[in-house]
Amino acid sequence: MSTPYGSYFLDLTGASDRTPFAGVEQTITTTPGATYALSFALGVNQSVSYEAGPVTVSASASASASASAGLTSGLFTVNPAGSGNIWTMETQDFTAAEDTTLISIVGSVGADYIGLDDVSVDLIQAVPEPTALALFAAALASLCYIRRSHAL
Repeated sequence: MSTPYGSYFLDLTGASDRTPFAGVEQTITTTPGATYALSFALGVNQSVSYEAGPVTVSASASASASASAGLTSGLFTVNPAGSGNIWTMETQDFTAAEDTTLISIVGSVGADYIGLDDVSVDLIQAVPEPTALALFAAALASLCYIRRSHAL
């Protein structure tokens, strides 16, 4: 198998090739209230019948390992037409609730091959800083005062 994103990738089916499949998780530093995009590539080999799709992974971003603390979770299924080793990019947005967020991607459905590669988390929208809001409010108040004094 190969990947367009480098020399290595992770096969979530592991050595057993049956459920429960493997997964990866990592806790990252986040800013509460900020919005992030979790992106990753899913691979499937359509040329080999027992490795062909569909494949599904469960991706989540949560404040802790507790299932009740989940912020966002989603199932991503790939069943591409054609042949060969096919990779698709998947993206899921989430808003952080804490200073750290647990990112988890686990294989859910597949036969002998669920490829995972090119995982990234990117900031989409930062939380406005209170000093920036105060500065904006002061500038707006000044403009209103100037306009009002010229109107008199």
